[in-house]
Amino acid sequence: MRTGKVTVTFDHADGGLQLRAPIIDAHGDRTLGAATTDGPLLGFAIAGADGKFVWAEARVVGSQVVVWSDAVPQPVAVRYAWGNSPLNLNLYNGAGLPAAPFRTDR
Repeated sequence: MRTGKVTVTFDHADGGLQLRAPIIDAHGDRTLGAATTDGPLLGFAIAGADGKFVWAEARVVGSQVVVWSDAVPQPVAVRYAWGNSPLNLNLYNGAGLPAAPFRTDR
């Protein structure tokens, strides 16, 4: 099945976008792993015209993120970190700052 994709552009992607996996040590302290641009992003959901969101695949492409799901062939909306307590998010800008939660729907 061919899927539609949504491209999200970030205004404050100083130095591009990157993935940084969170690392929790034996004491429960959280640090960030090495930066990369290769691998899946976590925390993205996508919906079609019916407004039903499903978890989506997402990849970094420069200062943009491409989001898609086989379950949504014609996407119209994207959400990132949209929840009460999102965990294990891994999208950061080149300065090491995490992306804030957002939505493209109203």
